[in-house]
Amino acid sequence: MPMRVLGIESATLYGSVAIVAEEGILVEITALVPMRHLEWLLPAIDQALRDAGISRSQVDGLAVSAGPGGFTGLRIGIATAATWARAMGIPLVGVSTLEALAGACGTPGLVAPVLDAKRGEVAAALFRREEDMGLTRLREDTLLPPEALGELLSTDEPVLLLGDGLARWPEAIQRAVRLPRVAPPVLWTPRAALVATLGRERLLRGQGHDPYRLLPLYGRRPAVEKIG
Repeated sequence: MPMRVLGIESATLYGSVAIVAEEGILVEITALVPMRHLEWLLPAIDQALRDAGISRSQVDGLAVSAGPGGFTGLRIGIATAATWARAMGIPLVGVSTLEALAGACGTPGLVAPVLDAKRGEVAAALFRREEDMGLTRLREDTLLPPEALGELLSTDEPVLLLGDGLARWPEAIQRAVRLPRVAPPVLWTPRAALVATLGRERLLRGQGHDPYRLLPLYGRRPAVEKIG
């Protein structure tokens, strides 16, 4: 189905917008914008529309990163997407920032996105990239100290780690995980193209969120067990 979806990612120090359709990514813009998400976002969306050669009325759906992540950035991204969805009467879906980050992994195996949650904590989850490149969630988004990641990622398999939590807590995270593998830093930034791609799949299945009720997700405290 030729559904064009605008993706918005504003959960970290980076801002990212993208437009995806049946044929793939039409355009993506990503920039380091600490404390500048508000003034950066709308001009970036307008630029993405121009680069894709479409108008606002030709956007069929919206996907927005819903967290975990920075409070201010998430609020700006969600408010922008929700306002657009209400004004244009098009569907909206929120996507876990950690799930979108895990989607950057292109090889089969366990993948754990880890974001710096401030106050001495990280936000993390665990996924398996299947042989068919599908992504299966194994652990819910969780807030915990970096040295406690071993509880969440209790497994005898190697785990690919990625995300800005590695920049903030590199030694503590690698000590906590039994068999860590670290992805290249270029993959540590959440991307709007992945938010839009995951969101488009859900919108095509008829899944979405009420734009009046979508709120940021900040993770939960751990309640975990060993994997299989």
